[in-house]
Amino acid sequence: MKKMLVWGLNVILLVCVVGCASRGVEQAREVLSASPTTAWSLRASSVEPIIDMSPAQKTLRLAGSAGTVLGTGVSAVVNDKLRRQLRDALDGYDAGLVFEERLAARLTDVLGPNRVAPLGSTAGYQDRRAAQEARFRHLGDTGYGAALDVKMTFGLFGPAGTLVAELDGALYTVPKGHLRWSNTITVTPDPMLADTRLGNPRGGLLPDFGGNLVSIEGGAMSQWADDGGVRFRLAHEACVDAAVSALLCELGFVQEAAGMYQLGLQTLHKKNFDEAAAYFRKALELDPALLDAKNAWSVSEARAGRLEAAMDFARAILEIDPDYGPAHYNLGWWHAIDKRDIETARGHYERALALGMPISEKMEKALAGK
Repeated sequence: MKKMLVWGLNVILLVCVVGCASRGVEQAREVLSASPTTAWSLRASSVEPIIDMSPAQKTLRLAGSAGTVLGTGVSAVVNDKLRRQLRDALDGYDAGLVFEERLAARLTDVLGPNRVAPLGSTAGYQDRRAAQEARFRHLGDTGYGAALDVKMTFGLFGPAGTLVAELDGALYTVPKGHLRWSNTITVTPDPMLADTRLGNPRGGLLPDFGGNLVSIEGGAMSQWADDGGVRFRLAHEACVDAAVSALLCELGFVQEAAGMYQLGLQTLHKKNFDEAAAYFRKALELDPALLDAKNAWSVSEARAGRLEAAMDFARAILEIDPDYGPAHYNLGWWHAIDKRDIETARGHYERALALGMPISEKMEKALAGK
C-alpha cells in the first residue's frame, strides 16, 4: 500500500479525451488573443466527490429493463454507503472547494479577475439555448469578447475506486456565442503501463463479469478512506493540478512540463503516437527529470510498433532511477509477451511487484508457461 501511495502521489497521471475530441485549438488561441477581455466561469457537477463504484447497474443491465431497475437500486444503496465512509474519513476536507480554488487561482493569473456566473436558471426563457444566447448578449454588453466556461467533475469511479478529476471546457465568442473550442480532460492517478487500455478511462471502468455482479473489489474504498483519507487528499490535489495545467497548456496560456506531459497522454490515448511523442519531447525539454514523460513515451513507441526503441527508453529510465516501478513492469511485459524471454521478464516483473505495481494475470500466465 505504501508503494502504491508513492506512485499515486508522484503524479503518474492519465489524461484522455472524453466524449468529443478537442476541437478548434488554434481557433481558441486566436479568439483569446483577439478578445479585449475574456470572461470565465466555473461550475461543479457535485459539491462533494461523486461515488459511482457499484457495478450492479452495469452488470444487471444485461437482464433487460427489469434488471436495470434492480441494478440502479442496488448501486444507489452501495454508493451511498461508500460515500458516507469517505465523508467520515475526510472529516471536513472540502474536495470541491479545493478544486475550485486551485482552478480559479490559475484562471485569474492568465485571464484576470473576470469571473462571471455560469448559466443558471432558464426560467423565463423558451429553452436553454435562448437563455444562453441572452447570457452571451449580456456579456457582450459588459465589454467581453469571449467566454470560457469550465465544469469540474471529481470522485471515485468503477469497482476498483479509480480517482478521477475532470475538466470540461468550452470557449465561445461573445456576443454571438459561437463555440470555438471544447474539450474534456480526465485525469486519474494510474501509471501508464504496457497493457494500459487506450481510450476513455471512465468508459473503461467496468466490472469483472466473472465475479460477483454486485460486489466491489476488496479494499476499493479503504485505499482512500484509511488513515484519515490522506491518500485521497494528496492524490486528488495532484490530479486537479495536472488537469488544470493541461487545460492552460492546450489554450496556449503557459508552457509547463506537467501540462505538456498530460497533453501527450491525451494524444496517446487517441492513438496519435507521433503527436504524443512531440508532446513528451517538449515536456522533457522543460523538465529533463520528468521520468513519467519518458515512461509514457516508451509505451507510445511500443504501441506504434517500435518495440526496441520503447525498451531502450525503459532501460534508460532505470539507469536514472532503478526503483521506477512502471519501467520494470513494462520491461517485464515486453520481455514476457513480445520477446518470450521468460527469465528476464521474471526479474523485472517481480521487481515491479515489490515496488507496488499491479498484478498482471496475463504476465503471470506467460511466466508460468501457460
